[in-house]
Amino acid sequence: AEARARAQVVQLTGGEIAPLRPELRRLAERAVELSPGLGMGYVARGALQDSPAAAERDLRRGIALAPNFSDGYLELAEALQSQPGRERESRELLERAILVDPLAPRPQYVMAMVRYDADGDIDALVERLDEVLRLDPSYTQALTRLASTFALRDLRIADAIAVVERSMAADPQSY
Repeated sequence: AEARARAQVVQLTGGEIAPLRPELRRLAERAVELSPGLGMGYVARGALQDSPAAAERDLRRGIALAPNFSDGYLELAEALQSQPGRERESRELLERAILVDPLAPRPQYVMAMVRYDADGDIDALVERLDEVLRLDPSYTQALTRLASTFALRDLRIADAIAVVERSMAADPQSY
């Protein structure tokens, strides 16, 4: 749990996780040793694995132990996204993460990007990003993507700048 918390702090502060991976892995391993029945520990360890097979094994174990922990489904979905032929399974896991925690912005954001990659519909992407921002108006990833979408789609530079300013206000460390 502590490893997951540290990883989230790094993510929220815009820091680079790579230098912290060995320490985070050690903490996740310790969490599993101390509480082998705690699914969150397996999810944290799985998210930090270098081996796709080991990551999947830990993430599936975490989901089995904590089926109401949406991060488990999300982490596994993201791990499977890059594996050819597993896109459908990845999408189903994303849908499950959203079902488990419909108010969490990260699964909604990842789903918006997956759908955009599949359909290329930039107008639908803007709508989906707006949905994410209704959940969390300061969700930096959605704000940043929305700004770049405005700039690229319609050359709506003023809109893009306004969204970037919102993003900077929400997370000054990310710039």
